[in-house]
Amino acid sequence: GDFYWLAAANVSGIGFTAAALMLKPDPDEIRDDTKRLVARAQAFSRATRLVSTVSTVAADYKVHEFRQYLFGHDEDKESQRLSESLRKAQDDQERAGLIVEKAQNESEKEKGIALANSARFRVLETAAQLEKLSTNSSRSKLHARNAERLLHLARTNGGVYIKVAQHCAQLGYLLPKEYITAFETCLDDAPRSKWSDVRAVIQEELGRIEDLFESFEQEPIASASLAQVHVAYIRLNDKSRQKVAVKVQHRGLRETSIGDIDACASAVKVVSYFFEDFKLAWLVDEISPHLPKELDFINEAKNCTRAAKDFSSTRFWRSCIVVPQVIENRTSERVLTMSFEEGVNATDKERMIAAGIDPTRAAALISQALNYAVFFTGHVQCDPHAANILVRPKKVHSIQKLFWSTPPQLVLLDHGLYRELSVDFRLQYARLWRALSLGDTALIAASARELGVGNLYPLFAAMLTRRPWDDLVANSLDTQPRSGDNALLRGYAQRYAKQITHVLDLVPRQMLLLLKMSDCLRNLESALGNSHYSHILTAHVCADALFAHDRNIVAYSRVKFRLYAFDVSVFFRRCWRRLSFSSDKADVHIETARKRPAIIPEHVSEWGTNKN
Repeated sequence: GDFYWLAAANVSGIGFTAAALMLKPDPDEIRDDTKRLVARAQAFSRATRLVSTVSTVAADYKVHEFRQYLFGHDEDKESQRLSESLRKAQDDQERAGLIVEKAQNESEKEKGIALANSARFRVLETAAQLEKLSTNSSRSKLHARNAERLLHLARTNGGVYIKVAQHCAQLGYLLPKEYITAFETCLDDAPRSKWSDVRAVIQEELGRIEDLFESFEQEPIASASLAQVHVAYIRLNDKSRQKVAVKVQHRGLRETSIGDIDACASAVKVVSYFFEDFKLAWLVDEISPHLPKELDFINEAKNCTRAAKDFSSTRFWRSCIVVPQVIENRTSERVLTMSFEEGVNATDKERMIAAGIDPTRAAALISQALNYAVFFTGHVQCDPHAANILVRPKKVHSIQKLFWSTPPQLVLLDHGLYRELSVDFRLQYARLWRALSLGDTALIAASARELGVGNLYPLFAAMLTRRPWDDLVANSLDTQPRSGDNALLRGYAQRYAKQITHVLDLVPRQMLLLLKMSDCLRNLESALGNSHYSHILTAHVCADALFAHDRNIVAYSRVKFRLYAFDVSVFFRRCWRRLSFSSDKADVHIETARKRPAIIPEHVSEWGTNKN
């Protein structure tokens, strides 16, 4: 069987080659556009590298499986033993959850809760042991080795390949952590174009640099998948100078992007055929139709203007959110000139503290801003990772600084791609978050089904919040991290990998953006130490949005009272920790799993199906 798979890896390479050959220059086009032909020839070269790399990765995984079959390894045997123990504990947890749900009296319910708590403790403990063992396991080294290969491919090919790597970096619930760690470097450190190419693009779009800018720095201050940013100065009418940021598209990207997307789509389809758990066609489908919009900087300029208008609706947002101003007479399809805005990266905790900013307040403001866009304006940025958000001190009265930390102000960057969320979709999503904040299983199920996930709602809710299902329905808003929680979530991700990809196929395409935004917020919380608080802020904003729509004061008060009660409990808990000089680390650990009910819905055994 393993010999067959080794041969299949070679067959997949042949399939990739066929896809690459489809991208080679058409002789009939030679007379039409020389530049386009050169660009397509470069796309063919990139597709060839894709063939080689993906075939090597596929073969490496199959050879690893074959070696395991022949020789085995003590380390791998222990891993298999723990994996089997984890599966049994998860099965016991699910069965106990069914007992709780079907209990006819309090005695049966208490018995089910006791069994569920015991099983959950075993799940946490085993998952933590498995995570520790897998850190230096042969499987982990295999993932790390191939993650580096694919990262090298993305950096060498650039453009669309970097964009795909950036998307993959947000899939912490789906991909092994070795891939996430490798691909995260693409978020703010993409390959850079040569100065000669930058100069050529500006001249082709707007004219000579010397006629447009008083000075122009050749070294970029940032580089992303589609463009890089340079600092320049322009002369104003009053003879003063203005510092600007000039975003210049990588040369040739517009011409080769379609071919690159086709090559990636072909690779994903072939790999999906041979590796059943590898189902990422939806990712390419998500990028493909929107890429032309991202490559049109005039469209980005319009998005900038719209975003600035959206966040000027109230005095609070006007003072807290800054969107760079577009310099229209120096903007074209491939060059975007904006006012230069100072700030530190949204994950740079040390520099925030040095500037007098409380990082947890910055994380809270980011969560509020992104959720305001989702639930109120419906005009939502599709790439909200930390590299696209800057934080700086907000200007306040000097007296205020004596009593409180300096409030943060956000600078929102990269407005290349936005999506309009329909009113109906926003209301459905808000109802889901209201149900999550109340821990109401029936409402969660009903709201999730409205979004198309059927009986996969427990998995969908866990993906959205990065919290185990029994935490969500345990009638507790406390999300302090506990020992083993990350390992627990990764364990469930491995167990339900097929179901996760099925969920991603089922949900509306708009939901993929919100899942990505949710992951972004969790990553920011982790970096800034906000103790997993963004779900509370999300619940606050969604409650406000629902009240603005239906004016249901009873439902609104029910949610708000619960949230404010939790806010007060958090305040007193922090005060107690400071008074007792205790650590800021989580005060809830693995032992608390014994005290929490682990309620699993009846449909959990049907996660592999989609019954509506």
